[in-house]
Amino acid sequence: MAQAAVFICRPYMRGRKGGLQPCPAFAAASAEAACRRGERLLAGDAGFVGVDVLQVEHGESGAWDEPVVLARLGQVPELPG
Repeated sequence: MAQAAVFICRPYMRGRKGGLQPCPAFAAASAEAACRRGERLLAGDAGFVGVDVLQVEHGESGAWDEPVVLARLGQVPELPG
């Protein structure tokens, strides 16, 4: 069975105390489509301040692999490590 890739656009907004709050993620058909969606979200007036674009693979074992960061646009939380 081949691995299935899922591309995700995860936007962030500023919380009441100034911290970054994750918003519901959007799935996209490709990495390029996820990046375009993120750029549109940042350019709009909905209050988004940052976007992570991720790729997640569904492995042969049936479990999801760790996400791979494809792009970080605007203000996003620091990555651990």
